[in-house]
Amino acid sequence: MEYTEPLLLQHRMHYSREVFEVAPLEPGVDLFLPFWWIAKHPPQGAWDSEELRFSSHNCLEKCRRYETTEFSLSLDQMVALDPEAKVIGHVSVINEENP
Repeated sequence: MEYTEPLLLQHRMHYSREVFEVAPLEPGVDLFLPFWWIAKHPPQGAWDSEELRFSSHNCLEKCRRYETTEFSLSLDQMVALDPEAKVIGHVSVINEENP
């Protein structure tokens, strides 16, 4: 599997920084939002209105521009030096500048 670098998504004043899995899509489709993202950021008005809003308590509190400057995934170099560390998988990032 391949994953994007953290992407900043914005709809009006709603911001989200996430990593997404890369997959082939149909022609004319740039991306789709997976169910886990929709569950985390439930849209209001998406099914019965032309006005899409992200007004859940969670989004109003945590999905502001300044909240998205940090990304929670970090590399701990000490794990690489720990003789007891085990590999259980890996995460790859696509870098368009260096494929």
